[in-house]
Amino acid sequence: MDTHHALVARLQRYVASTLPLVGDLRPHPQHDALPLGFRTSHVPLVGTVGTRTLTFLITTVGAPAAAARAAAQVGRILQTSDIVLVTERLTAAQRRGLIAAHTAFIVPDAHLWLPMLSMLFCERSSPPPAAALQPATQALLVHWYHHGVDSCPTLAQAARTLGYSTMTMSRAFTALAARQPPGLRIERHQRERRCVSTLARQDLWNAYAHFATSPVVETVLARRSPSLDELPLAGISALAACSDLAPPPITIRALDVVRRRQSRWQLSLVEAHEEPDDAVVQLEIWAYPARLHDEASPTVEPLSLALSLSAADREDPRVAQALRAMGAIT
Repeated sequence: MDTHHALVARLQRYVASTLPLVGDLRPHPQHDALPLGFRTSHVPLVGTVGTRTLTFLITTVGAPAAAARAAAQVGRILQTSDIVLVTERLTAAQRRGLIAAHTAFIVPDAHLWLPMLSMLFCERSSPPPAAALQPATQALLVHWYHHGVDSCPTLAQAARTLGYSTMTMSRAFTALAARQPPGLRIERHQRERRCVSTLARQDLWNAYAHFATSPVVETVLARRSPSLDELPLAGISALAACSDLAPPPITIRALDVVRRRQSRWQLSLVEAHEEPDDAVVQLEIWAYPARLHDEASPTVEPLSLALSLSAADREDPRVAQALRAMGAIT
């Protein structure tokens, strides 16, 4: 184990800062049960993440298929299916191979894929812009979270339900297929595509949540009007309507970009302090519909609401409590 000391130390720091690790990683008590040839090339550590005990297998990965077979063999010997390969580096091809083999892995400070915790492969550093979910993809996942995949499992049904073109929804299905976790499949039947999922709704959302972004593309101030007062409450205003939080001086509401383009929404924009607070509305322009959970809701969709808040707001314990009460965070 001494030859792996530096990697073990990095793993300990990385796991402790990234996952809900309970205590420290420790040598696996059944290490000596491994075949002699495995003991120097595969060093098992055990740790508790949340309520789950994982075995972290320090090793060097060559061919992904061989590494996956070795991990499975170690798992059988140690009587666990929760094996996580830990190595210094992985190429993109190796990562794809391990994901295809459903073999969890960690490269400390770089890559992580833990399907048993519904944590999809991610970079610990800021992901490139291309990694973010596009609005239609995120809207589809949010809709499935509230209504289930069976509410619109095919590309055509999803396009009709969410009001997107088939081309836009085709890109959404392609994006989901490129990152599909175990338990979700995008199947093709002639020209149609269908999503088949055995995941619970929360697990499906969690699998892609790392790539989710704020739905807010612009914020403007507008004079109040009867039509604006019909829009759902957003931001702190939405949280205040569902909790003991004090509402902000200027009410915050959400309007999606498609509806804003409609002739009905001729906004009378104002500058800050140009009108009294009760005469204006702070409008968040959203990239997708704000009531994907319930068309009659007085507030915006909870998951998207949490994503729309600033980091400073999310760190406020009162805001976090209100989000939990709305079901936006667990």
